[in-house]
Amino acid sequence: MYMPHSCNPLEKVFYRPIDAAIRWCNLMAFESQILESAKDCPAILPTTFPQWPCLHANTEKIFDAVRNHELPFGVFGVTVAPGTPIDCRLLTIRHTDLKWWMFHHYPDQRPAFLFGKLPAENEQISFGTYLRLRADRDALEVALKHSDAALREILEELTAIGLERESLRALVKTQGKLSERSETG
Repeated sequence: MYMPHSCNPLEKVFYRPIDAAIRWCNLMAFESQILESAKDCPAILPTTFPQWPCLHANTEKIFDAVRNHELPFGVFGVTVAPGTPIDCRLLTIRHTDLKWWMFHHYPDQRPAFLFGKLPAENEQISFGTYLRLRADRDALEVALKHSDAALREILEELTAIGLERESLRALVKTQGKLSERSETG
């Protein structure tokens, strides 16, 4: 059976830097307009789209990571050796490489196209479920406190028994062998 939410519609196998920046900035509604304007020269982004400064900044972050060998790159999704000269319009970054780079260099950012929805967006529980879980947790805490108290009591008894045993051994050493009457008493 097909699960409609089994894949992320924004996710691709590889991205051009501008594609990744559009997704990173959550500007998918304007993707065709941005791509048409900046297809040959991403440097015009700040003047063409001043209302989205993150678009240019994130594109530059990706290009900077490529230039500084922090982010593997390729052509049409096929990774090439660092330093391989390629036309910047053909430069691509694999999804997995971009995700790794983002995770390590921008850990506070989790764009949905790379990381999916945040757990809070994926699951919500009702207030009734929360109250039941809270009551269960409170009951478990009470049971744990009782168990801790019982364990402490048992440990104290064991310690007392051990001390008594040691006292008897010391007595045997100082007194010699116990009589039959002492052993049974």
